[in-house]
Amino acid sequence: MSLPQLDFLVIGTQKGGTTTLDTMLEQHPELFLAPVKELNYFALGGQPPQWAGPGDDAAANALSAPTADAYAAHFRQARADQKLGESSVLYLYSEAAPAAIHAHNPAMKLIAVLRDPVKRAYSAYSHLRRDGREPELDFRAALEQEPARTAANWEQLWRYRATGHYGDQLERYLELFPREQLLLFTSDMLRQDLRGNLRRCYEFLGVDPAFQPDTDITMNASGLAKNQGLNDFMGRQHPLKDALKKVIPLRVGRKIKGWIAARNLKPMPPLPDDVAAELRAYYQPQIAKTERLTGLDLSAWK
Repeated sequence: MSLPQLDFLVIGTQKGGTTTLDTMLEQHPELFLAPVKELNYFALGGQPPQWAGPGDDAAANALSAPTADAYAAHFRQARADQKLGESSVLYLYSEAAPAAIHAHNPAMKLIAVLRDPVKRAYSAYSHLRRDGREPELDFRAALEQEPARTAANWEQLWRYRATGHYGDQLERYLELFPREQLLLFTSDMLRQDLRGNLRRCYEFLGVDPAFQPDTDITMNASGLAKNQGLNDFMGRQHPLKDALKKVIPLRVGRKIKGWIAARNLKPMPPLPDDVAAELRAYYQPQIAKTERLTGLDLSAWK
């Protein structure tokens, strides 16, 4: 199967609001987004991933599309008049993805949502606690184990500290793509003016900016599960879910899943002040570099 040329990608960041953005973009009739998020094709070099952390096989390895045929299959239902895209947050973190994306389409439009890296790191930890995958009950201990986990090839979601190196990550893209092909905003901007920033996305992608998507959807929130069994059922494959997917439209199914998941969460304990202060100081060089490269005002992160 020949690989169609993609027009745009949502490249990150992880826990920045990309699932919500993906859900909004795929509603636009002039756009076709791969129905599966995190295909990771451009980061894998044609090789199946073998991430080895707890739950990585089902949550990351199984979803990835490492070959051109596997990737192309996700776009079979697109119309000829639609612009094609997909969302994989590994692309922003990956050192290999920018060159692979550029080789596929030098005119690719790229969208990234950046989140305060301190909040992002704790949100990723909360996500893995929610899913019953993170064995450490103390965030400090999990941070200390990051080098060993990375060496053991645990997937990107476990790289709480390194995933926030936005300056280095964006620099790799800007060495290959002109700044006007990269649309950036922060998760705070997305939350405070979702419709306005969706309009910016539509204009950036060259489709009707007046389209009004259904924004009453909660997707992929972090926190602790009230009922771990229900959370596990919602996040893993199950014959009943497979049967329901055949009769319930994808958009409706996502909305139902988001509604149930949001109501099965309780807040995480607040991030300890000393850990937050250490991370805040750690990220200052990357924040300054991101501002310099992008022109964004990130003073709220300092």
